[in-house]
Amino acid sequence: TNFTIKLANTGNDLSSYRLVIQDDLPELWSASIVTSDVNNPSIVSNLTPAMSDHPVTGNAHVSDVTLKVTTDPQAPADTMQPLTIRVEDRDTGELLSLNTLYIRVEESIDFILQPTNHTVDLSPYETPQTRVYINNTGNVATTFEIWLDNSQANDVDFTLESSNEVVVGPGYSESIKIRLTPDSEASADELHMTTLWVKAIGGMNLSASIVANVTADHHLTISAQDLIEVTPGVNRTIDVEFTNSGNLQEFLNVTAVIEGGWASTWDSDQMVLPIGGSLENDLTVVVPALGGNFSLSDGDTHNVTISLYHTNSGDFLSARTITLIVSPVFLVEFG
Repeated sequence: TNFTIKLANTGNDLSSYRLVIQDDLPELWSASIVTSDVNNPSIVSNLTPAMSDHPVTGNAHVSDVTLKVTTDPQAPADTMQPLTIRVEDRDTGELLSLNTLYIRVEESIDFILQPTNHTVDLSPYETPQTRVYINNTGNVATTFEIWLDNSQANDVDFTLESSNEVVVGPGYSESIKIRLTPDSEASADELHMTTLWVKAIGGMNLSASIVANVTADHHLTISAQDLIEVTPGVNRTIDVEFTNSGNLQEFLNVTAVIEGGWASTWDSDQMVLPIGGSLENDLTVVVPALGGNFSLSDGDTHNVTISLYHTNSGDFLSARTITLIVSPVFLVEFG
């Protein structure tokens, strides 16, 4: 804070002065003097005496001096702090006067929130608690009103577990507790966010954002007949249904591996499964003909492993094994 003080030469001669602030201020307080002398801001040079204004009353014998004061941020409101300025003769250093001013600390309402943005990781089956802290950086005990804006909460319920109104002393902190309760079907693809608002009574409003990062819950089901008969030399199409009961849309690569190295093809080897959605995808098995190097005796079995992988990361997600059984083939010869 800047104050203007006036230094008057009430003597009878042209004079120069040095202004010095006594070093008796509390810690975290600071003060400085600025005169019109840029090179020596504590010096007032060649100030004419009051009598030089005669016979007309004037201000030529007065110099405006700026006093800059910075208080301790936590100095209590209405503190009266004495500040003493020594006025010395610039040339001799002789003490000419001691002047004590009283600096009154005004009420200051100020605070910060920490953190202002943070993310909480949780599964659809967890209900974690998080905290945001009100730090009172003002100099007076302050009442704070607290509320949540859940307009972007989507599938997560954010609730306050602290009072809607708290009083925090200057220099102290108070935690605000928020409980996160996701819906059992909370989507990992959507944004789940609340905005915590804190209002200082008589002061400003601040906000902090809390994001619930719902972890991916992959629940993929592969449905197909367990045992399927095949005939040598005759391709077999198998109906396979894929269902997504997890909490995120799935981008999938689908594969099939058949024992014995049999070949196969899918109608589509890539799929996009929405949450709660199902898709049918036919698998065509190329059954070898008799007479080759494949095991095709009546009753021989060959396992088919159907697997799902994440399209982007390649991570394995789910698998299902079904069995192919070779049917008898009757050959009739005419002699």
